[in-house]
Amino acid sequence: METILKNIFSHSKVFVEKNEPFWLLHDYLPKGSYQIISKYLENRNVIIKIKPPRRTKSGDFSVCRNEENLCRITINDTGNKYEFLITLVHEIAHMNIYHKYKWDYQRLKPHGHQWKFEFKNLMKPLLDKNVFPEPLWSVLSNHMVNPKASTSTDVLLIKTLRKYAPQTDQQSVQELSEGDVFLFKNGNQYTRGRKRIKRIECTEISTGKKYLFHPEALVVSV
Repeated sequence: METILKNIFSHSKVFVEKNEPFWLLHDYLPKGSYQIISKYLENRNVIIKIKPPRRTKSGDFSVCRNEENLCRITINDTGNKYEFLITLVHEIAHMNIYHKYKWDYQRLKPHGHQWKFEFKNLMKPLLDKNVFPEPLWSVLSNHMVNPKASTSTDVLLIKTLRKYAPQTDQQSVQELSEGDVFLFKNGNQYTRGRKRIKRIECTEISTGKKYLFHPEALVVSV
């Protein structure tokens, strides 16, 4: 079930009693980050939806149809507060770029230099050891020198973030040995093959087709 947070007055008592539209973010953010995030969201006409983990994305930003000043941000709830914070700031950066370059927004590259500059500025106050523990602080600081469109392209960052995620029976593809069989989140079984330059070749057992997996993709050993 998704959780929806709105920066609009709501009839729901949970919003009215607190008089602080995004107070529920306390439950999802690491200590020391909420006050900064609340400032970023202040006076923004935005809906934040917290969703169960999705296969294709960790978050996104969009503008509501027929209401160009109302924005929507969605974030996956993976149980990892540090990952949640990074993704939320990533999407807030998109929102800010939309407002700054509204009339040219469609012409801009989604993760071009405008977005990178905004993302880095938003993350600066949060790159604090009181928010991100070591070694995550160091790894994230290096990542933010030239942030990518997705954290999934930074293997070291993903691997470090995973240390702060809830414990599960999953493991990364690169932790398996060649020939090991695993179950992926799409419900299909694969055999782990050899490593290519940046990906790992795996064979879907039912079809014999080969696919390239991210080394840090989470799977369940069979």
